[in-house]
Amino acid sequence: MKPSFILTQLILVSAFVASPPALAGEHQIITFDVPGSYQDPGGGTLAAVINDFGEIAGLYVGATDLQVHGFLRRADGTFVTFDPPGSIYTNPYGLNLEGAITGVYYDDSGFEHGFLREPTGKFTTFDPSPSQGTEALNINDSGEIAGDHFDANGITHGFLRSRAGTILLWDVPGADQGTRPAVSSALTNEGTVAGDFRVTDSNVNPPYDSHGFLRHPDGTFTTSDVPGSSDTYMSSVNDENVTAGFWVVAHGQVEHAFVRARDGRITTFDAPGAGTGDRCQSAGHPPL
Repeated sequence: MKPSFILTQLILVSAFVASPPALAGEHQIITFDVPGSYQDPGGGTLAAVINDFGEIAGLYVGATDLQVHGFLRRADGTFVTFDPPGSIYTNPYGLNLEGAITGVYYDDSGFEHGFLREPTGKFTTFDPSPSQGTEALNINDSGEIAGDHFDANGITHGFLRSRAGTILLWDVPGADQGTRPAVSSALTNEGTVAGDFRVTDSNVNPPYDSHGFLRHPDGTFTTSDVPGSSDTYMSSVNDENVTAGFWVVAHGQVEHAFVRARDGRITTFDAPGAGTGDRCQSAGHPPL
């Protein structure tokens, strides 16, 4: 798919990271920008994902070329900047414990492709066949990558890429309007994928309803909806198969958060003072 924006995604963003507490109840927030990033409106640094070692991957706008590039901020605060070969826009999404990064890049024709950046700096770019655009959205500690690709009609389909490079294509049964794995924290180390899928509903606009799903390592699916919702979006899953996400009562209405336990129990909630809606984007990691 061709990007509808380049620089407008970043509106002078500065990234931050919360460091481990020095004492119980104490946290330090560190803000940072990639050296050489554009600091006027339309520029900035966006931190996308962090691993358990404190390494951070994201994107920034370069001050000299005004293009979007990827970065890795190491735990010691040093930076590595990068672009896959042929990229005019680099958008990292996933980062594992080895320091491998996966994401999306756009070529000079405006089409998006998946990439893997190994800790050594070596790039592998890939597209499922057939594909009109690829989004590599998650990578686990085994090196598996989950994402989606677009067909000729703009419908998304899920894929799972093994560490060896084999790509398996799949869809949630009944998903006639698309299957979409979620971003960054939606693939467990065992290979479970979380996301949402779309089913035609001619009574609403846009003409589909969204439902949550888990794809298990054996290829089976569990689908889930918050009771009373018109649309349910699973945003993440942890290694205990606890999921989190958001839901709406009706299209275009206020968003509310939920967490779904391993046994299927769903708890909905809103942050105190949330007047326009809540999204729960990460189920986090189980205790060490």
